[in-house]
Amino acid sequence: YATVPITKENWKEAEPVETIPLPQPAGSTETLTVTGLEAGTTYYFALKAKDEVLQTSALSNVAQATTTKPSLTWARQRVYWASWADYSNRHLSIEYRMSNVGTGTAIDPTVQASLCIPASVYIVTQLPLGVVSNLSPGASTSVTLKYFVPTTVYSFTTTTYANCKDDAGRLYRFPVPMP
Repeated sequence: YATVPITKENWKEAEPVETIPLPQPAGSTETLTVTGLEAGTTYYFALKAKDEVLQTSALSNVAQATTTKPSLTWARQRVYWASWADYSNRHLSIEYRMSNVGTGTAIDPTVQASLCIPASVYIVTQLPLGVVSNLSPGASTSVTLKYFVPTTVYSFTTTTYANCKDDAGRLYRFPVPMP
């Protein structure tokens, strides 16, 4: 396999697959899983076969596939006082929409931190906060966080950080880098 199209000229530069199963009887479907690939990368695959007298075939057709990668986005939906008690305690609710705009499933998306300016505003929702178990590509979910907002503050900004894993267990942080 390689990250460039494989030809008979560059065949020797392609990465060999470490473990190849024994061949099945002629005409059988063969499958192979290649591990350790980088996420969000296009790979090209080709093979050459040897017969029982070790004669090597010509280069096969070149197959191409792109590995998947999750990508989380975060958008504010609405801002509100959820109850009179929240208003009295200055706990403002902000509903966000977390979306996976990537090509791979976001596994265990979690809100890790929400930093506010000015610092007198701070999050009261306990973090980290697991959102859902999995967020498929193109899917969204609502997340509501509560912030303490003093009566002297009329506006504030937040930067909210989340993370997730991909199907290979790699960790992704959004936005990058997380403090």
